[in-house]
Amino acid sequence: MQEALTLRREIFVGEQGIPADLDDDGQDAGATLVLIYDGDFPVATGRFSIQSNGETVLARIAVRTRYRGQGIGGIVVSELEKLAIEEGARRFRLLPHDYLEDFYGKLGYRKTSEAGTVGRHRLIAMEKMVDGGR
Repeated sequence: MQEALTLRREIFVGEQGIPADLDDDGQDAGATLVLIYDGDFPVATGRFSIQSNGETVLARIAVRTRYRGQGIGGIVVSELEKLAIEEGARRFRLLPHDYLEDFYGKLGYRKTSEAGTVGRHRLIAMEKMVDGGR
């Protein structure tokens, strides 16, 4: 858990200027977290929370700068989805920065609305059905 929090703080707070209290939303304890390593070095993370109706929120997906563009973000999303499906996920939701719309679109997500801002970043709402339906 601590490695994921440290990685997120480095990326979201340090690199992207998001206030620390927004990243530390108190929901990590009830979530499932994924960490991707290069040897012993954590390079990417993400989490999901699943509700009783199968709606699953993916969040806090982050990849260290020098590891971006290598498909690692897609691996994080895929692992989160796989684990969530094992727990009964039926629909995925996420609120990425707007510039990530194409990235998530290639993973089967569709934009459903604008979702406000966090720090200096505009967010969008996206979703994906487990069976790939829209």
